[in-house]
Amino acid sequence: MALIPQFVLRGLYKSGSLKQSKKGVEMTLENNLAFDLLVDFAPIEVDGEPHDPDDTEVTNGEQKMKGSDISPDNPFKLLTGKPIKITLKGLKLDGGSHAIAFFLEGKGAGSLEFKVSDEL
Repeated sequence: MALIPQFVLRGLYKSGSLKQSKKGVEMTLENNLAFDLLVDFAPIEVDGEPHDPDDTEVTNGEQKMKGSDISPDNPFKLLTGKPIKITLKGLKLDGGSHAIAFFLEGKGAGSLEFKVSDEL
């Protein structure tokens, strides 16, 4: 399985999408590569602190799942060209720059681990 370069993976994150909402912190990914299925969803880290996948909501317009529910038996569709909204429920952030780390596993793509920074 080919390793996807970091600069390509970082392109999955929609820069400027980080925002505070009533539910928590929201951000958006957009899959511009190819259709795949997420089969593992480890805690997203914000500023080095992992956020519980039980309190992470992932939606693509067709599916809405908790991060902890994503598994090989219950995959999440990474639809091509469609936004994927991620909500970290209960998280509150101050304004400014924040480091975000993703640790995902695609059925076809394999490891999708990458880090980005965004402003709130």
